[in-house]
Amino acid sequence: MNYSVAKKILLYGGSFDPVHNGHLHIAREAADRIDADKVVFIPAGMPPHKLGKQMASAEDRYEMLKRATEFESMFDVSDYEVSMDSPSFTVHTVRFFRSQFRNCQLCWLIGGDSFSQLASWYSIGNLVDICTIVTVGRPGFELDREPLKAKLSAEQIYRLVENIIEVPLTGESSTEVRDRAGRGESIEELVPGAVAEYIREKGLYGM
Repeated sequence: MNYSVAKKILLYGGSFDPVHNGHLHIAREAADRIDADKVVFIPAGMPPHKLGKQMASAEDRYEMLKRATEFESMFDVSDYEVSMDSPSFTVHTVRFFRSQFRNCQLCWLIGGDSFSQLASWYSIGNLVDICTIVTVGRPGFELDREPLKAKLSAEQIYRLVENIIEVPLTGESSTEVRDRAGRGESIEELVPGAVAEYIREKGLYGM
């Protein structure tokens, strides 16, 4: 990856099992709101919070993201985490990108439901200090700061709160895609066409 002209990069991590239209919508809206030059999707290889759960392979989830973002120049997909043979922690991923793009502002995108869970993230204090965490919430979203007070300083929490953005969210979910695929129903309106085709070709999620 060579983003020599990028001043702000939005990193978007997740299991993406599978990527759906809602993920792409959130990425576009968040990038626009914070004036990011590039969005990098980072599919998790072995998400620590999902160890032991059945998922599509890292290779399949990476390939689906590649196909979903192929025609959007602002989007890119990194194989950094899927190439690891151990659980991937966000702080390690951000440090890697920091080593690659020393002159860029790095932002990490999370959903509103993850905000209160940040207290349980590995090395959350360091993560808050080396990147800007951008939280996407629905309009009227109310956050719970209490769990964070035991792990972060008041100044760190203030920075988290300052970077909450409200984005009207669409209704797609990876769970719905998997459930529909498992029942043999159409998923065309939930995922990009190239992703739906890949799921059918590979027989993912029982389709």
